[in-house]
Amino acid sequence: QASKIERTSAMFCVLMRAEYRARSARRSRPPAAAPTSILTAMSANPHAEHLAELLEGLNEPQREAVTHGEGPLLILAGAGSGKTRVLTRRIAWLITSGQVSASQCLAITFTRHAAQEMRDRLAALAGPLTREVTVTTFHGLGMQIVREHAVLAGLDPEFGVADEAACLAAA
Repeated sequence: QASKIERTSAMFCVLMRAEYRARSARRSRPPAAAPTSILTAMSANPHAEHLAELLEGLNEPQREAVTHGEGPLLILAGAGSGKTRVLTRRIAWLITSGQVSASQCLAITFTRHAAQEMRDRLAALAGPLTREVTVTTFHGLGMQIVREHAVLAGLDPEFGVADEAACLAAA
């Protein structure tokens, strides 16, 4: 017989898949046709001047990452190499060029500090256009999904999570 932790873990995985599908369905606005080149994207967009600004100060590999066409993109780089700058400009590029709406973007990072840094950078790059971008931590996204589906997981919707300090204080 599966333990409560195993059942909860399995339920969490099911909820993650269900939530991903539900969010995709809610956000399924057909994206604008992907431009065939940077110049096409810029000339066809009323925000063309702003698109050019998003590329300022980037080296060639960073520009390629920011303007990457359709499909997945993997960025591997060391500390201090400009990953956050590239990722935030990529999100701003996709939104400003009309390829996706802000509500279709999800940026996940490891720490709340890094998530806030990304939110701040996005706001500085594209202002109100980025308000609907979800920028969170892995734990934050998991918590949000579990909270939205707490009853399905057999949890009280008002459940709390104790961090290490709280657990030590209660001991």
